[in-house]
Amino acid sequence: MVKKRITFMLVVTLISGCGKTFLSRLFRSDHGEFTEILTDFLDAAIILAIVALNAFLGVLQESRAEKALEALKALSAPRASVLRNGEEKEIPAEEVV
Repeated sequence: MVKKRITFMLVVTLISGCGKTFLSRLFRSDHGEFTEILTDFLDAAIILAIVALNAFLGVLQESRAEKALEALKALSAPRASVLRNGEEKEIPAEEVV
């Protein structure tokens, strides 16, 4: 599930942009002001945090949707009332002959 969330084109673009920002700042010969360095790293960190939060929330939402779908399938399972050995029983409809 996580892999599917990360492979969206926008997410890939954001992650590659973060990597470019981080690596260009890391290997730059002119290091610049401390605030510029901090700003670049902070920008990259914030974008990565948002991407990670998006992936986490997507996985959480998808797992909840799957659980809800399973619950709906269980509710919609057809059952039949049958008379067996003089007793009325409720059984799954696929067991009725």
